[in-house]
Amino acid sequence: MTHKIRWNDLQIVLAVAQHGSASRAAGLLGINHSTVIRRINDFEASHNVKLFERHPTGLKPTRAGRALLNASQPIEGAVLNIEREILGQDLKLEGLIRLTTTESIADRILIPHLKVFREAHPAIIIDVIVTSTRLDLPRLDADISIRPSRNPPDDLIGRNVSRMSFTTYAQVEAYEQWQQLPKDELPWIGVSHALENSPVADWMQRLKVESQIVARGNSFVTTCEMAANGLGLTVLPCFLGDRDARLVRLDPPAKELDTHVWVLTHKDLRNSARVRALSDHLARGLRRQRDLLEGRTYKGPTPINQTKSGKTKRQKTGASDGTRTRGLRRDRPAL
Repeated sequence: MTHKIRWNDLQIVLAVAQHGSASRAAGLLGINHSTVIRRINDFEASHNVKLFERHPTGLKPTRAGRALLNASQPIEGAVLNIEREILGQDLKLEGLIRLTTTESIADRILIPHLKVFREAHPAIIIDVIVTSTRLDLPRLDADISIRPSRNPPDDLIGRNVSRMSFTTYAQVEAYEQWQQLPKDELPWIGVSHALENSPVADWMQRLKVESQIVARGNSFVTTCEMAANGLGLTVLPCFLGDRDARLVRLDPPAKELDTHVWVLTHKDLRNSARVRALSDHLARGLRRQRDLLEGRTYKGPTPINQTKSGKTKRQKTGASDGTRTRGLRRDRPAL
């Protein structure tokens, strides 16, 4: 008996192989986790082949699974090209748009813009995928990406709508308790997982505070909440830290941490009416918030390492006598 391979089944197998997780594949394909497991089991039974080994870290392709993956990728590429071409020619302002962004941007920036857009385009449904991991737009994991980036991928098109600035923050009350501490005793909140390769993580490594890290978070929303509850000092996007009345800036925004906010899509989707409409709307809205994103709306106390004239104070060197000035010791590395 001949067993025909259906594209829908193959698509599930490919998604699991590429992402190593049935849950992850289910989320990207918009189906249930149990459906993914059942379809894989049915495929293996129907074709008398074992495609995956179950490991604590996820599903790993067997030799047969890797062979199927390699043979299927050209087919998948052709199907995705067809889908992008069809979607790219869609002139209707209706249907589904998958939008991916980070938790902090979704939570503190985007939602009001989406409400306004939905009121103007009620036939468009927006699926917001919040993740710090970059989704694959060419594979249609998402239609639009709002991402902080210094170098967006070459196969995407989009607009650089704003600079995003960062600086250090601490809880106001906790800062008052820490102001007599030497720099090597200050508690810090670090970043983890998807943020480990970010400019913030690189800067904290240069600061050499690894031994002082008391907690970590894989999103800036989490590290902001930790700092606001007095766990330690941390580095945050200004649009998060500046609007939290529980926090005080310790430094002016640091140019070396600057990145840019991009509204991105795949070049094949540029003619899709609904994708273009939402991209244009979000680009306009984010540009109107450039002062917030670039750290120009802070209304709290003067940053500790900034003079009244607005100039950053020079760091003291060789403060080996332990002399302390008002606030945190000035001999700690400033941004």
